[in-house]
Amino acid sequence: GPAACEEWLPMWMSARQSYPYFVAQALNAEHRVLALSGYGISWDSEHTLGRAMPLIYDRVCGVLHSPSAIARGAQDAYDFYWQPDVVLINLGTNDNGGVGKLPPNEQPAAKEKLETDALDFLQNVRRRNPRALILWAYGMYGDGLRSVIENAISRFSDERIHYIALPDT
Repeated sequence: GPAACEEWLPMWMSARQSYPYFVAQALNAEHRVLALSGYGISWDSEHTLGRAMPLIYDRVCGVLHSPSAIARGAQDAYDFYWQPDVVLINLGTNDNGGVGKLPPNEQPAAKEKLETDALDFLQNVRRRNPRALILWAYGMYGDGLRSVIENAISRFSDERIHYIALPDT
């Protein structure tokens, strides 16, 4: 779509004009992308529970629940037959927006939940991708949850999982 259009409309979004695509092209690498605008580790940018990538990671088209989509394979377990060399996770920005909508006295408990959910997600990603280098990239739109994500990585204590601080854009 036109450069001036900044609304989050799917018909204006394209996987061909995205950082994952450009990086894969530069590295001459095959890539797969699981993405859904607004979703996070535990909730979305409005703090809506259930709108989280870990909940759909193991499913084919995990957000589709209509009978016709299910008849075509949505909600089937993904078999993870394709094993990547690297898994890049870029989650946290939407969660941080959700935390910011909470009263200050509720934010510490929300961050604890986020850390636990991030750790659980890392364990699942490792289980599904046993040989992959796992990189968690975060910070393009602030880094208010950096310590939460770093703590989850540290608690998992896997030498093949690393945090990458992205520049704030």
